[in-house]
Formats: sequence, C-alpha cells, structure tokens
Amino acid sequence: MTKTRLSLASAPLLPLTVAFFVGILVGPLSFSLWLAGGLAVAGGGLFLSGRNYASIISAALATGIIVSVLGRPVSAPSEIMGKEVSVAGTVVEMREGEATRNLIVRVDSIDSYRIRSFKLFAVCLNFNPEIYAADHIRFTATLTELDTETDLPLELNYGEYLYNQGVTASAFIPKGSDITALYPATGIRNTLLRIKDGIINRFAMSDLSQASKTFLITVLTGDSSYLLPDDREAYSRSGVAHVLALSGLHVAIITMVISLTLFPLTLLRLNKLKGVITVLALWIFALMTGLTPSVTRSVIMATVFLLTLITERRPAPVNSLCFAALCILVAVPLAIYSISFQLSFSAILFILIFADKLNPVSKRNRPWYQIAGWITTTFAAAMGTGVISSVYFHVFPIYFLIVNIPFTIMLPFILGGGILFAVLSVFGCQPHWLTGILDFMCGILSRITGFVSHLPGAYIDNIFVSADRLIVFSVAMCAIAAMLYFPGRKTVTVAVSLTLAAIVYATFIPATVEDTSIYIPRYRRYSVVLIPRRPVIHVYTSALKADIPELTETVRRRYGNYMLSRGIDSISVARVSDEVVSVGKTNLIFSKSIPLTLPDGRNLLILTRGFRPEAIADTTVLPDTVYISPCMNHKIANRTKDSLEAHGCMVVDLKKTKVRI
Repeated sequence: MTKTRLSLASAPLLPLTVAFFVGILVGPLSFSLWLAGGLAVAGGGLFLSGRNYASIISAALATGIIVSVLGRPVSAPSEIMGKEVSVAGTVVEMREGEATRNLIVRVDSIDSYRIRSFKLFAVCLNFNPEIYAADHIRFTATLTELDTETDLPLELNYGEYLYNQGVTASAFIPKGSDITALYPATGIRNTLLRIKDGIINRFAMSDLSQASKTFLITVLTGDSSYLLPDDREAYSRSGVAHVLALSGLHVAIITMVISLTLFPLTLLRLNKLKGVITVLALWIFALMTGLTPSVTRSVIMATVFLLTLITERRPAPVNSLCFAALCILVAVPLAIYSISFQLSFSAILFILIFADKLNPVSKRNRPWYQIAGWITTTFAAAMGTGVISSVYFHVFPIYFLIVNIPFTIMLPFILGGGILFAVLSVFGCQPHWLTGILDFMCGILSRITGFVSHLPGAYIDNIFVSADRLIVFSVAMCAIAAMLYFPGRKTVTVAVSLTLAAIVYATFIPATVEDTSIYIPRYRRYSVVLIPRRPVIHVYTSALKADIPELTETVRRRYGNYMLSRGIDSISVARVSDEVVSVGKTNLIFSKSIPLTLPDGRNLLILTRGFRPEAIADTTVLPDTVYISPCMNHKIANRTKDSLEAHGCMVVDLKKTKVRI
C-alpha cells in the first residue's frame, strides 16, 4: 500500500501567498522595516547555501512587509490641519442619509495649489447642489486628522474602516457653506462610475416595484444603500446575505450571460476571440463596481481560467486563488482587513478544500454527482464564511441550504433580466412584460427570505467568537482537511481528537470576561459615563431627555461587540444632574458647580453645562480630578481648565480625551 505524500507542486503559489500575508500583517509594526532587512539578508544567505525554497519564502515575507509599508494611505499635509481651507477634489463615494451627505473625496488641491492627493471623509449638511460619484467639486472646510482611536475595547471603529479605505483626514461642511460641482472628472474609471450612477438612476426611476428596484440595484452594481435595514437583516438571518455582496456567484452568472450573447462567435469557431471579449467585459464590470475585493478576486480567477482555455492549459484553481490574492494585496495591502476580502477568499478556499471531498456520489454518476456537488459546495462556502460572519455580524443562519435552492435557480434569470432591462432602458424602452417578470421573481425571493427569517430557530444570534476560539477552530479545520486528503489511522485519530477538543473548549471555557472598569468615552454634545456590570451596562449622562433614545441606540451599535465579549445583554440609561454616583470607593459627581463638601473616597467631578469659571476663586476644596463636559462652551471650557490647573487641580477635557478608571 503506497502512502500519499504531501506535495505543493499543484499549488506552488500557496506557501508564497501565506508568507506574503504574514508580511503584510507584520507591516504596521514599528520595527517592520528592520525585520524586512533581516529577512532579505537571511534570504540571500539561504540562496547562497543552496536552500532556494527557504530563500523564496523569506523573500515573500520581506516583500509583504515592504508592500504593507509602501501601501499606507497618503496623509494630508500637517500644516493645513485645524485650518479652514478651500478644498478641491474628485468624489470617490457619496452616501445620502436623512440629514447628511457623507462624501469620500480624493483631494488634489488646497487653496488652488496642487498637492499630493489624499482621501478625505466629509460630512455635509447641504443637499444642494446635486453631486455624483466622479464629480470634481470644491468646498471650504476645516480639516482634522482622521480619528482611529476607540474608547472601549472591541468598539465599532468607523475611523479604522475609513483608514482601510485610504482615508486619512475628515471635515465637517456646515449648512450654508457653498459646495461647487466644477466638472465631471476624466478617466476610464470615473467614466464607468458615472455609467454606474446612470444605471442606478434608471432602475430607481423605473416602473419596477420598490423591492425589485433595491434588489436589482444591489446585485448588479454593488450599491446596497437603497436596501432597508429590515430587508438586510432578513437576508442575513436566512443565510443569503452573500447574494447582496457582489462575488463569484454574480461574476459567474454575468460570465454566462456574456457567453450566451457571444454564442455566434462559437458557431464561427472564434472561441479565443470570445474569451478575450469576455475577459474585457468582466474587467469593465469590475471597474464599474469599484474594484471591490470579492469582485476583483472573482474576475482575476475567471481571467486566469479563460486564459488557460485559450492557451489550452490545465487550470489550477488554488494557484488562481493565490494569484488573485497577491494581485489585490500588491495593489491595495489594506484590503486584507476588508470583510469582503476575507469572506470571499475564505468561501472559495473552503470550497476548493472540502466541496469535492465531501461529495458522497461517484463522478461516474454525473447527474447525481452534480446535484450532490451543489449541496457540498454550498455547505463548504457556508463553513468558510460562517465563522467570519459570526465574528463580524454575530449571527449564524441555520436554514441556509434550504433558502439557497430557490436563489440559485432564480438568480441567473433575475440578473440576466436585469442586464437586459438596463440595456433597453438606455434606449428609453422598459417593456411591461419584462417589468412583470422581474417583479414576480424578486417578489418570490423577498417573501421566501421574510418567511424563513421568522421561522423558529432560523438563526443563532449574539455569537461572540474570541481570538482563541478562532485559532482552535482553524486548527480543527486543518486537521479535518488532512484527514480527508490523507486518510489513515493517525490522521483520523488526530482529526477526531482535535475536533472533540475544540468542541470541549468552546463548551466549557468561558468566552466572555468580567470588566469592572469605568469608562468615560468622548462625546461632542454631552457627558457619558459607562459602568459595565454583567449583564447590564449602566449609562449615566448629562444628555437632554430628547437625546436619550438616540444615545441608547448609539451605545448598542457602537459597543455591541464589547457588550457581547463581556456577557452584557441590556442597557440602562439614566440622566443625571447635580448627583453623585458611587462605584466602590470612587464617587462620580455630575454637577454644574464645584461642591462645597466632598464625600469620602476618590472624587471625580464632571462639570456640565452652566458652570461659571468665576466660582473657582471661592472654592475651598477640590476633587481629585475634574472632567470638563463636551457640552460646555469652548471658551468657558478653556477658562475653566486654566483656572483649575492654576489651583493645582488635574483637569481632563472629555472632548479630546478618553478615560478608563
């Protein structure tokens, strides 16, 4: 009996890609360049000693570090921070809310002087003039550095998300400030972005039902801003949220539509020309959707596959996946932190590793093999994305296999019909028969997701996956993969043992930890104190009564990950004014004046709106620390800080400083 040996000959890029990944993750460390230099020297020594493979791995690690360092977003000039300047640049992305417009602008000039371009996030209260992606605009605003710090562990960090998109500065454009749309920006990518906006507008203004409009806009352009929160939640809970994110499924269907359109070239035996046109069309689609990691990965893999057909070579899916990852990360190293990147690559990796091995039907029984393959592929993809979805979204759907059946059957027809509808609408034609078909099919899918998402046990929510559990799961999956590819008594024993150990670990080792700290996060409009005491997080605030619902929702959204990690499932909000909140030997004093007497223990005074700095002169006793509320007038806050510090008191401005006690 011959033993199967582990060989990387079929996927030589796999170890290089893993090393490159590690290099990119190490890149942000302060000593990374020194490490890259050491790896380069070590790689040279290994090469001279004849250890070529080890030297290549070392070079891949060093290259990943260097690419990570060179790929850091361009910072805004420090000399303009905090100053009001005239900004001009191209709109990269625009999102409209109920009260604001959020813009990401690639700035190319400040005060009419050309500069090295950087990305700026701007919150705008003006809804005039109309602005679209790829418009070149000008406005006046005060720029600040992008805030990527968090006040609590595991807090939702929108600043970090923006930084990973290449944004390094922010600005607030108040109501009444002028924004001028100068001209449409030039270039192929900007032209395609305008075409994308045109397609969205044609769907939005069509006679389609609202459900059909939002679904088609999302699955054809990748713009999910039209989706209602309830619809998004229903898709997530029913296990078909991947349909809303442009991915390999969409690219495969679009490739099929293109192939059918170009079928006459097959009859003329011009298959190579057909392949080239298909590749070009896919890249146009990728550019139009903004080169998101999932679409880019799919298009690169499709390109490699089509090129292997054109050149009559044997395709290597794992190599293609690695090549796609390397291409994306060389161009945009920060894409490694993108949820889209992680979901897309983990899904395909699990499909390539597990789908065929889990298929119980022989390949000789082709029809049943294909049917079983669809089930195992769906299951493998769900396993690959399930853990990542649990980490980020804390939900795992149970009935995903059932719901994916109608979606897999109907989605090609919906996408094909949507593409036909978009093409016909360019010529001013919107056939009623096509509108009716699209409304009928989109309506069926909408009703299915709504029904399944409300079934008992449709999903597991409030999942918290800690780093240690993620490592345990990964080790167990590697052991199971080894068992499937190299069956034998040893591998089976190891795989079963590690899987059982992972189950025991997840069952009996607590995932949550107790937190007895007191947090005073940074808020601009009022003071907030957070006291987590499992299973409740107590919120004490100087906010007005009308602001309490908004504050409660903000706490739930911003600190949801933290609450799950600490076993907290409810929020208690209390308005305080001239009150003392005692936590052990620490007294939190909310007041608009300095008390004449202080209780025993450590006294922390939070000065709120209405305080007069003149009163400090008459003060005979001072607390240990004074915190100046964000709701206090800026000039009064500065005078108060100066006066208290002159009296030897420690003062903290809560607008600028986070506090953990």
